[in-house]
Amino acid sequence: MSNNSSLYPNTIHFNQSYIDYQFDWINFSVPLAVVPWIYIIPSFIIICKIFRIFLKSSDTKLETDVN
Repeated sequence: MSNNSSLYPNTIHFNQSYIDYQFDWINFSVPLAVVPWIYIIPSFIIICKIFRIFLKSSDTKLETDVN
């Protein structure tokens, strides 16, 4: 394989430090991306329950007044 670094100067192409990159799971960004799911999933479940109750109550009324 020839050295193709001259094809793309000043880029990450064919840069050995980028080719040998190993992802570190104990990084600051990984837990930061997981933390919101701790409250998003329960919030979504509660929203679905509220919406289901709303649909049930609107089905039982003959005339639906939102205001």
